[in-house]
Amino acid sequence: MTPARISIRGPLAISSALLIVILNSGCKTGDEARHAITPTPSSAISTGKESALRDIAIGDRIEVFVKEDTSFNEIYPVRESGDIIIPKVGRIKVAGLSISEAEAKIKENLEPEQLQTATVIVDRLQNKSRAPSGQPSIIVYLTGKVKAPGQHTIPTGGNRNIGLYEALLIGGGTTKFADIQKIHALRNGKNGLKSKVEMNVRGINQGRSADIPAQSGDIIVVPERTFGF
Repeated sequence: MTPARISIRGPLAISSALLIVILNSGCKTGDEARHAITPTPSSAISTGKESALRDIAIGDRIEVFVKEDTSFNEIYPVRESGDIIIPKVGRIKVAGLSISEAEAKIKENLEPEQLQTATVIVDRLQNKSRAPSGQPSIIVYLTGKVKAPGQHTIPTGGNRNIGLYEALLIGGGTTKFADIQKIHALRNGKNGLKSKVEMNVRGINQGRSADIPAQSGDIIVVPERTFGF
């Protein structure tokens, strides 16, 4: 007897067809998922070395080590002209250079007049005072007998004025050889000239004088105390 063929018609046939399509697509999707390569999220890429890889900038402080002569070992501020000044050598322009390029440049200036062979290591030091991202701030420069020469980003705390002496203290303060009676600031004036702003530090400490509001770009100069014999 020839087996009877069962013909599925109507809604039942449509449901069966949809089920087959779903099962097939599910298998295909599973295969694709097994062979897919999960992309690495951009947030997983380390950015911790970005600051270490950036070029040397004006206001940075770099520490120089010379294996063959420790008299050159010192922390040098990168000045507004983009150079450092090494005794017995003179000015060496390092702004815009990478750490390895700065090492090569200093080595080039030491050899052969100062040293027959110079092994130079340069390390960039982080400024002590930095404002959190997005917080209002000003930039001041400290030079002379200060503990942390160079550029400092001073948070202003909104609309509050930061005084010159306050900025100096935030930036690390003075050394024991500072002449506090002659501390002053150089401020941008007309035609690119600097104007001198006198600071009465003793009066500020005694509460007799007000601290002068600092402006971004001010250079606070701390002279060395002279000793009479």
